Amino acid sequence: MHSVKLLTYAQLIRKLRMEQAADMLLQEKYSVETIGSTVGYADTSSFCRAFAAYYKMTPGEYAETQLHETRGQTPCLAHNS
Repeated sequence: MHSVKLLTYAQLIRKLRMEQAADMLLQEKYSVETIGSTVGYADTSSFCRAFAAYYKMTPGEYAETQLHETRGQTPCLAHNS
């Protein structure tokens, strides 16, 4: 039997914000500052902390990892976003 996980309103909002942020990161045309602001964070630092808490990696690490997987390329280890 499958269990259904119910989310609180705050958890649902956080999930939606993080999913939108992740999608924007993968488009590679928005800065982290713009993404954070777009999904409702007052400052970049707050957005980066929330993103890292949700995905267990920074926005830059997430983008690098996801883009590497979709393109089949080796990520540049010296790249700092």
